[in-house]
Amino acid sequence: MPNYRKPKITVKLPQNPNFQVWSRQTVQNYVNSKNFRTKYVTYVNDYKVSKDTLAIFNFKKKPLLKNYPSCILDLELGVLLCKRPPSALLYQVAAHSVFPSYMIQKNLRAHLHIKQYYILMLGYNALFSSHGFFTGNCDWVSLQFIHSTHQDNFHKVGKKEYADLTFTTLAIQGINYKIKFINCYSNLKKRLNKALALYDVTQQKLKEAEFQHTYLWYAKRSLLTNSDEHGVMNKPTLSIPDLTHASIKSFTKSATHTYAEHTQTPKIYHTDFNNSIYKKLTKSYF
Repeated sequence: MPNYRKPKITVKLPQNPNFQVWSRQTVQNYVNSKNFRTKYVTYVNDYKVSKDTLAIFNFKKKPLLKNYPSCILDLELGVLLCKRPPSALLYQVAAHSVFPSYMIQKNLRAHLHIKQYYILMLGYNALFSSHGFFTGNCDWVSLQFIHSTHQDNFHKVGKKEYADLTFTTLAIQGINYKIKFINCYSNLKKRLNKALALYDVTQQKLKEAEFQHTYLWYAKRSLLTNSDEHGVMNKPTLSIPDLTHASIKSFTKSATHTYAEHTQTPKIYHTDFNNSIYKKLTKSYF
């Protein structure tokens, strides 16, 4: 299995084979152990979601140790118990995001009449929830670290179908951690497919727009007279909001068709985590 490569970082997640499977239930079991807390847990009042965030588990309804509604797995910081709920942590990122991919995602969602976000895009990082969308008391996993998924334990409660979805990570210092979403809607893999399709369209179109503007910038400079060239050279380069606006404008006409093509080929995204999208994600850059 491929390794997750990130230079200059000491991974502080538990290396013990007994602590490689993570779900709400296992988190509760681990945290109930005083020895585990002493050895692995750090307590924080706040947390900033970053490219080192592996997973966030939601305990808002029943806080861990009565005070901590969030359990966070962070490669560099280890196991964190946080006093802020996951919804607040994610909202903090979304509300103050300057990443073009997230800003474009919001506009693309409106353009395609997509009711839910499915995925939270922050540059090359992509966060996916146990609900497959943004709202509710859900858990989160960073897809940039994931090698494969497995769905099992299908069952019905009334007329609704549920299942468990397990994400297996790339080898992180030789260990493949498993992030489990328990009792999720059975169509969660289908939502994952749509999330990856939306991610791919957004990144593809953003890069096209960025290249187009960079290319035109240099082409215009080389063809202008000296006076005009002087005026253009004094013009500031595109800021992130300007680039985002230009990207949205350049691809909204074709985005619907591209997104439809992606969602009609689920086999690309459902099981093959070594495809081009995941190669982009595992670069682990913002």
